[in-house]
Amino acid sequence: DLPPGAKLFKADAISMYTNIPTLPAIHDIALYLRTHAEEYPGVNVTALIEALTLIMLNNVFTFGDTYWLQVRGTAMGKPPAPPYPNIFFAIHEERSIIPAFEENVPFYRRFIDDVFGIWLPSRWRVDDAANWQRFQDVMNSHRYAVGILGSL
Repeated sequence: DLPPGAKLFKADAISMYTNIPTLPAIHDIALYLRTHAEEYPGVNVTALIEALTLIMLNNVFTFGDTYWLQVRGTAMGKPPAPPYPNIFFAIHEERSIIPAFEENVPFYRRFIDDVFGIWLPSRWRVDDAANWQRFQDVMNSHRYAVGILGSL
């Protein structure tokens, strides 16, 4: 059973793969990997970031009989395409969402670009509407829009 006033909520990243700014994403991922290097023994972070940069900045694809260089977003069809946005958003969750709202969000799960969670009212209910709005603002503060679609 949920406590009184609890809300189930869902969110969706809007065009997650195409809206990721390439250089800031690579920077954030590199910083994260270097900061947490002890968790990835045997991984050459420098080589990994160089490879990721090469792939994300040089994705050429065909459309009909023409060739195009992708200049924004995830290099679709390439092996790092699935984990790249997941890692990028997980960094945002770890830095900004989870620590700031752990009292209000005891359950938070994301699958690729869809989020499901439980919102518990603030201890001081008078502040709850403002805190709920602040949560939505933080969710939407990432480099690509994440919309709280509402409570269920």
